[in-house]
Amino acid sequence: MADYIVNKINKGDQLILACAGSGKSVLLISKCFKAARMNPDKQFLITCYNDNLRSLYTWFIDRAGLRAKNVTCVTFHSLCRNLLKKNGFHVGHDDFDGWVYSAIDKLNQGKIKERFYGIFIDEVQIFQPEWYK
Repeated sequence: MADYIVNKINKGDQLILACAGSGKSVLLISKCFKAARMNPDKQFLITCYNDNLRSLYTWFIDRAGLRAKNVTCVTFHSLCRNLLKKNGFHVGHDDFDGWVYSAIDKLNQGKIKERFYGIFIDEVQIFQPEWYK
């Protein structure tokens, strides 16, 4: 069944709900890798809330040889901070909420140009609804 789920990629939003330890993160990264290999000229993002999970994903990405190609993994707050910095906006030290709301504001104003072809979010239950919109 898992092979079917990984190999059946549909465009658009998808939500996977299951209990802890059921393999949601493995399924997420497998779908990301499959999409990244199918679209080598596109950029993909995996984001999560927890830095330990980000470290695990980064390890998987490195082993798959995709970091230098087209898959990036950062925590959500680091993503916001990086987007602001790359576009020349002020980034306060350890201002996590400020990074998020400033990045949302700048994205809505069209002042941040970076885009990803696919975004894979783990731990979405921890995210505020406005974060993933």
